[in-house]
Order: sequence, then C-alpha cells, then structure tokens
Amino acid sequence: MVVASLAGAQGSVLVKARATHLDPAVLAGVQMAAGSVVLLGGAALLEGNPFLIDWTASAVLSLAYLTVVGSVIAFLAYYWLIRYTDVSRVLLIPLITPLVAVGLGVIFLGESVGWGTALGGAAILGGVGMAVWNGGRR
Repeated sequence: MVVASLAGAQGSVLVKARATHLDPAVLAGVQMAAGSVVLLGGAALLEGNPFLIDWTASAVLSLAYLTVVGSVIAFLAYYWLIRYTDVSRVLLIPLITPLVAVGLGVIFLGESVGWGTALGGAAILGGVGMAVWNGGRR
C-alpha cells in the first residue's frame, strides 16, 4: 500500500515537473489506454471471455458512468489541476473521495455511519485541513 501510494505521488510530481506542456487529454488517454490493455488481459485470464458475460442494462449503464465520469472527466480534471495548482494539494483529492462516497451512501441509500467511520472521517478532514491551512501566510 505504501509503495503504491509513493508511486502514485511520484507520478503526479513527475507530471508537474516534466509534462505540464502536454494536453491533459493526452496524459489521461495514454494512461487509460495502457491500463486498459493490462486490465483486459488480466480479466480475460481470470474471468474468461467478456462476450459470455450477462451484460444487463444496469451493468452497461454502470460501466458507461464509471468510464465517462469516473475516468475520463476525473482524469482530465486531475491533470488540469496538476498543471494549474500545487501538486501537493491535488494529491489530497484521493483522501476526500471516500468521504464523498460515504456521504452519498448516507444521502441516497440511507446507509448509517458508525462511530469508527465518523472518527476516521474526522481524522481525514483534520489532516487535510492541516495540510491546506497555512496560517494566512503564502
């Protein structure tokens, strides 16, 4: 987990240092194309032929939503943000994402939040707050 986090952070820092001249669509497109090859190969080996899967309307809509919103729009925005803001602040986004998911589960699915989740969320918000707060200094 730590190595994966370090690798992801290093990738973002390298993009900020050496690739801000590239269009965010190119960065996101190459990343998704390379990832698709690996994921499709692994899925075919582990899950079998994708054409034999029962593709329900719900499955197709879910896949389309995750492709467009969860990947295309999200990564375009991510690389745009890296270009125009501090990369250290952009790297805080993945910390907030689980809190948004929990909040959406509470609002739309009526899920409940236990004390552990609430304390964890408060710790995340506190950490992010400390990371972005600079005491009024630049």
